[in-house]
Amino acid sequence: MLADLVRLMIRELTGFPELFESRRQGVLAILYRRGTEWITTLRDQGRADVTDPEPPPPCSSPP
Repeated sequence: MLADLVRLMIRELTGFPELFESRRQGVLAILYRRGTEWITTLRDQGRADVTDPEPPPPCSSPP
């Protein structure tokens, strides 16, 4: 279903750049979330050794 949505977006929404961009962002958010869930599951099962490629910035201590 997701592949069909992407195909439809590319074919039909190119004439509507604002609408295309908002839909593209939504699809990317779903892909990132599902990818994160999959990798997290593999890590939790011990099937993958995963480190965050972009760890959060260090917290600064209060003055």
